Amino acid sequence: MSAAPEISADVNLRWAESELRMLLSGRVAVRLALRGSEPGWRRMRSETELRCFHEVGHCVSALGSERYVYEVTISPNAYLQVGKGGPEYRFAGGFIRQGTSAEDPGSLPKEGRPDALETDETRAIRIARIFAMTTLDKPATWQSTLKVIRDFQARSEALLTANWRIVQKLAEALEIHRTLGQSDIARLVGRA
Repeated sequence: MSAAPEISADVNLRWAESELRMLLSGRVAVRLALRGSEPGWRRMRSETELRCFHEVGHCVSALGSERYVYEVTISPNAYLQVGKGGPEYRFAGGFIRQGTSAEDPGSLPKEGRPDALETDETRAIRIARIFAMTTLDKPATWQSTLKVIRDFQARSEALLTANWRIVQKLAEALEIHRTLGQSDIARLVGRA
């Protein structure tokens, strides 16, 4: 029996950076979608529009990390439960399926009750703590974790701002169609 191949710390850090930026991009996209044209002004958007921008923020960030996005949707999925359970338990109001392989591994299971998924924020905090410990070589504090989160929010904002036409184009299409597949995304990104 052969030993499992070792993964370098550099590869793990690149994955953590990519994952963290992608997790934070949903909220950043919503914030950018609400900004007004003048200081003190804020755009009015529907809940559906905001959900579209949230999911598209994740999508564009994944594409910016050279990942493949197989699907982005705002259709609720009763099999994707998010949260701890009890009254805080809710179903995902949208999600993206993405990965590092060009070939789509297939759709999500339509039956069975999976374990609850972490929220974007919970997962981002967990990865930011690990990232802070790894890069600082000492135990992470809440201050160092918050610094990592803010740094990656700024990176997410820079990426989304630089690609805002693509974000808008995808969000508009997602609001109309509710689900975009890999070929739809490629076509829309190519036109933006």
